[in-house]
Amino acid sequence: MAQKQTFYDEFGVEEYYIYDPDKNDLSGLQRGEQSLNVIEDMSDWVSPRLGIRFHWTEEGLTLYRPDGSRFQTLQEIKSERDAVQAERDAAQAERDAAQAERDAAQAQATRLAQRLRELGVNPDEL
Repeated sequence: MAQKQTFYDEFGVEEYYIYDPDKNDLSGLQRGEQSLNVIEDMSDWVSPRLGIRFHWTEEGLTLYRPDGSRFQTLQEIKSERDAVQAERDAAQAERDAAQAERDAAQAQATRLAQRLRELGVNPDEL
């Protein structure tokens, strides 16, 4: 980790944040005049560069966009994706069922037309 910090420091990175969700540990560094300096208080810290607010509590870290809306968690993104996929699957199942009904109706019409022809009736003239 120290090598990374040195690298970022040498190449002018403006901000550097480290979060360990297992330990609920958040730290940050911000570019000073000469180097990266530790950000002393990260609770409700707003990144000057990104405009993102870091809301850090004992329960965990929540990130807010510059417009104030909350970034979704990975679980929320997955749940939303799964819900959308379930809707797509249901819509596809409906389309498949409708196609099966159309195919069955067409097959029945073909059988009935064939039966009429067998009886000597031209179905196209009805």
